[in-house]
Amino acid sequence: MRRHPRLLPLCFGLAVAAFVVASCSDDTLADQPTDPAAAADAALTATAALPTTTSTMPVNTPPTDTLPTDFDPIDENTPSIDEPYEAPGPGTVISHYNLGANDCFDREEQLISGRSFVTTTRLPCEEPHRFQVFAQLDYPAEHPSVYPGDDVMEDFALQSCYRHFEPWVDAVYETSELEISVLTPNQID
Repeated sequence: MRRHPRLLPLCFGLAVAAFVVASCSDDTLADQPTDPAAAADAALTATAALPTTTSTMPVNTPPTDTLPTDFDPIDENTPSIDEPYEAPGPGTVISHYNLGANDCFDREEQLISGRSFVTTTRLPCEEPHRFQVFAQLDYPAEHPSVYPGDDVMEDFALQSCYRHFEPWVDAVYETSELEISVLTPNQID
């Protein structure tokens, strides 16, 4: 099994988003629930205030993203490996893991030479944007070094985001015009 010092799921949605930071601690969590609904309940009960994210990249770092080194351009219109990637609009291109509570952002997916490239751009909330982070949570890992699996992470994120939605928006999710989506880490993240 692969060891994961931090598990970082991200919840986001159309017009509004939720961000979940799942981190593993060194504490023994043998009594923690393995059911995603129970895990979400435990995380909500255990946190009076939403925790913040620690990031290794400064928030105001200028975009430095480049295409991968194994990129194979098919014509002269395709960006080369040496060209920095330009943000699709105003804002700062960042990793989605560097988003924090109340950050506003856009995500754009591009298909270049058969490969998908996703760009996350942090924007001032006063500017038009499609997504906003509304919650951060810690994932209560049963064992700090074992990745719980894609399905468990997605279930935890969806259930946790759903529970945080109404207090933040002051509206019931089912009757709101807003949507929740999630982006969770996989075994490699």
